[in-house]
Formats: sequence, structure tokens, C-alpha cells
Amino acid sequence: MDSDKLLDWIIEARRLAKESDRLEVADMEIGTLLSRMPEDNDEIPSEEIFRVIEEINSKDLNISYSMGLR
Repeated sequence: MDSDKLLDWIIEARRLAKESDRLEVADMEIGTLLSRMPEDNDEIPSEEIFRVIEEINSKDLNISYSMGLR
């Protein structure tokens, strides 16, 4: 999976969640999902995950990602 496709998927998921007034919960789930991606995965290096996280720039996603790493 490439980071551009991942970012597109997250943007669409967040758009749909916002329409349903569920953006906060969606961001928490997305952050948890991203935290489970192994750093040694050649297809999506952690640098790419960080780029996606920075692009989204969501407090709930960031917190959930950090918690998922622990």
C-alpha cells in the first residue's frame, strides 16, 4: 500500500465520519490502526505513516496513535 492511497482512504473515511458526526471516534480508530503497522514493513515505512499523520493533523488521531504504540 502506498502512502498516497492511505491518505486518500483516511480523508474519505474522515469525510464520511464527519457527515455522521463521528469524526472524533473515527480519528481514534484510525490512529489505533496506524499504530499497529509494523515499523519494519517495507511497503509503508514509519516515515510514511508520520507524513500521513502530519497531513491529517488531528489531535484525536495523534493521541490514539501514541497510545497504540505503548
